Amino acid sequence: MNVPERLNHCWSKVAQRKPLVYHVTNFVAAPYQADLCLAIGASPIMAPSEEEASEMVQAADVVLVNIGTPTAQSMETIRTAMKTAADTGTPVVLDPVGYGATARRIALVDEILQRYPVAIVKGNSAEIALMAGCHGGLRGVDATGMCRSDNAVFRLARKYGTVVAATGKVDYVSDGNKVLEVHGGSDMMEKITAGGCAVGSLLAAILGASGDALAAAIAGLIAMGVASERAMEPGPGSFKTSIIDQLYGMSRTGLGEIEGRLRLQDRIAG
Repeated sequence: MNVPERLNHCWSKVAQRKPLVYHVTNFVAAPYQADLCLAIGASPIMAPSEEEASEMVQAADVVLVNIGTPTAQSMETIRTAMKTAADTGTPVVLDPVGYGATARRIALVDEILQRYPVAIVKGNSAEIALMAGCHGGLRGVDATGMCRSDNAVFRLARKYGTVVAATGKVDYVSDGNKVLEVHGGSDMMEKITAGGCAVGSLLAAILGASGDALAAAIAGLIAMGVASERAMEPGPGSFKTSIIDQLYGMSRTGLGEIEGRLRLQDRIAG
């Protein structure tokens, strides 16, 4: 199976298997994440209670942990979910929203990665750079600067034995052995809330359906890039809604042309 076939195979599994995606996420993004999951054929569940977390993980095909609004309660929910996922072998996608903005976020993400297995880490360029020990910048939870994202994803993937995806003008993905560039997308993504968090939901849904972390990361980034390009509208409100419509259509027709969007770097990042 060549790369485009592998990516489309993983993408098609979402509509076929309808994976249950347990979201431990932030209240700002949750409705959009749920709508997006439903559009591509996945089954989202948002259950913020720590008392339910263990049972939810046991029922789910995949867990998405998003630290966008880290309250004391949500942090305990995350810890319970991570422990149960480790015990049951349920794959986890981690979205370290705002890593570096506060000491609380740094401590929580570092604790997760040091104590529990994570299948995919997905963040923006600044978050991933800071996690990898590079120098980037954050204003609130948004990236304001970029160090070498190819180096950052490679270093972080090797350190934790996971797949790492960094989003930006060019997206980068690494499994610790190779670095891939994913091209495409729309600048309008910077004008809407929950766009980055929704990418995490895409990756989680594909991972839950396919079990292929590297392909899930790449396919999810390509899917959002294609959808955002096709959704271009005069303003961010209609753009945000149109992304859901485009992803719904793609769940039936496939990812489209892949070769021009994906490039394997000629050298390993160092």
